[in-house]
Amino acid sequence: MIFHFGTTTLILLWCFFITFAWCQLLYPLVSRGIIPHFLTRPWPLVPTLILGPVSVVAARQFFHWDLLYPTSTLASFFDLWIGAMIPATILTIASGWVGHIGSSLAQEYSFWKSKPFVWSGLSFGVPIEASVRKIVILKSYSETCSRSLPWLFGEIMIVESLFNAPGLGLDAWRAARRRDYLSLWESLIWILALYLVIQCLNSLLHQRLGKKLRGYL
Repeated sequence: MIFHFGTTTLILLWCFFITFAWCQLLYPLVSRGIIPHFLTRPWPLVPTLILGPVSVVAARQFFHWDLLYPTSTLASFFDLWIGAMIPATILTIASGWVGHIGSSLAQEYSFWKSKPFVWSGLSFGVPIEASVRKIVILKSYSETCSRSLPWLFGEIMIVESLFNAPGLGLDAWRAARRRDYLSLWESLIWILALYLVIQCLNSLLHQRLGKKLRGYL
């Protein structure tokens, strides 16, 4: 069970890293007003059952890449870490997390750039994009995480099954097929525990941001 927990945790860590990196990448485009219009609108949700198989088959057919998770007992931690990146990428897209970040950044930047503390910073030579960067990125990240987290965990079983990643979702699916209710409940409890921990951490971040931001309004 610890191995399954570790696999799911690796995939989720990649999800958080990918979305945070996407925030960092889009912010300069938003602050300079050069972001493409389609990135400032929420993307339509594409189910994992469509996105996952198409990605696996296309990568194999056109590039001869094997996107399935490495299950060899000789696989190193680095192989497992890299192997978790593709399922995580599909998961962040299918959950809508990546698709909502651009619109959230645009809304937050538009809101905060006209606040008095920004103009005060300008008088000391601090550019607008530098004054609000941390606020806009963290607030957008936290809010889009809250919105997409249920979808993220709802798709985890499908993603792990499609990519043969031996995580908690795949273990729960196999236990259900065997009618092994004890193993099924154990996997679901671990998934629920992960969900609650992440939700609590995100709520704490949101509350801390709220307290800090009240001083800027």
